[in-house]
Amino acid sequence: MVLGVQSLLRRPAAESPVRKGRGFAVGVLTSLGNPEAGVVAVSLVPQFVTADGPVLLSAIGLGLVWAGVSGAWFSI
Repeated sequence: MVLGVQSLLRRPAAESPVRKGRGFAVGVLTSLGNPEAGVVAVSLVPQFVTADGPVLLSAIGLGLVWAGVSGAWFSI
């Protein structure tokens, strides 16, 4: 409670200029440092790879779809 009240009563500090792309870089580093994404990819993607066709192309296609959806999600 004390910290919350103190933060509300303080004057906001002067904002420093934000470099373009800084948020993107922080997001990429955070995502790369998170092993959950790799675990999900290794456990989830193979379930949807077709055994009838070319496996490598199917896996790459699914990976590209996943990357596109993730990119669209994080660009919002």
